[in-house]
Amino acid sequence: MNRSDLVHIEIRGFGSFSVIHRASRMGRNRRSGAPVEIPAARVPHFKPGKALREAVDLPSEEVAPAKSQRK
Repeated sequence: MNRSDLVHIEIRGFGSFSVIHRASRMGRNRRSGAPVEIPAARVPHFKPGKALREAVDLPSEEVAPAKSQRK
């Protein structure tokens, strides 16, 4: 499997990972205000799956409280 084949990875019920390509652009140095070129980059992107979104969005009454490890 080549690196170029790993553009999109999906884990059913959890979510999917993909690579986003950002073009180069001009930015500014915050301290001096001078223009700076920001190079192109590949960045990871995560999109949560339906099951993960539903589990996170549960009201707090439906979620079992975590047991304390303290004694």
